[in-house]
Amino acid sequence: MNALKASRVSFTRRPFQRRPMATSSHPMPKKMEGPGEDFRPPWVYVGTRLISFAIIPAVGFYAVFFYDFGNHEHVFQPVS
Repeated sequence: MNALKASRVSFTRRPFQRRPMATSSHPMPKKMEGPGEDFRPPWVYVGTRLISFAIIPAVGFYAVFFYDFGNHEHVFQPVS
């Protein structure tokens, strides 16, 4: 008889279900309105990524080794 009783622990572990299992939790995607294709050619994406990989480290390198931050103390000041 005790095997049929639900314990408090097992009751709290059950997930709360708000809707039946038959309904889809992922609605179908809506059709795009307006122009659906990208007007840019694929080389634009490759080019912008390559340029960003080149320019960002170059700016950092210039800031660390060549930029004049003035006479006040800063992190890139030579130890003297």
